[in-house]
Amino acid sequence: MGKGGLFLVSLIFVQKLLLRNKLIVQLIPAIIFFFITFYLFTLPGKSIPKVGWMEEIKMDKLVHVGLFFTCIVLWCFPLKKTALDNPSKMFWTLFISFIGICYGIAIEYIQKYYVVGRSFDLFDISADSIGCIIGYIVTIKYFKVPFVKT
Repeated sequence: MGKGGLFLVSLIFVQKLLLRNKLIVQLIPAIIFFFITFYLFTLPGKSIPKVGWMEEIKMDKLVHVGLFFTCIVLWCFPLKKTALDNPSKMFWTLFISFIGICYGIAIEYIQKYYVVGRSFDLFDISADSIGCIIGYIVTIKYFKVPFVKT
């Protein structure tokens, strides 16, 4: 079998796999968003535009909140269509949010040690964590899961 035939067989296999597992298809936006944000977070400092008024109002912190909120929502929303019960969905949403906070911390260390012109910032970690928490709350509301059962 030539390269073209092998590619076609692989493509058919992937298509059948994706059709069987709709969760993977629903996670594609989250996966793409993750790679885009990782790329943005690892840009060298000189590649990031400096806008005076944005720095004065700490606009980058709002961007961090928004990016991490979006990340959590994109990873959690596909859970709604699963057969999981609400406590399981709540657990996975909390777990994903925790992983998001750990990712925010890891990004700061990556910026400190591996990205030229970038540094470690505790306020970025705080903004990332706030975005994850807001994403968690919005997702739980979306699932209509009460925080405390009565």
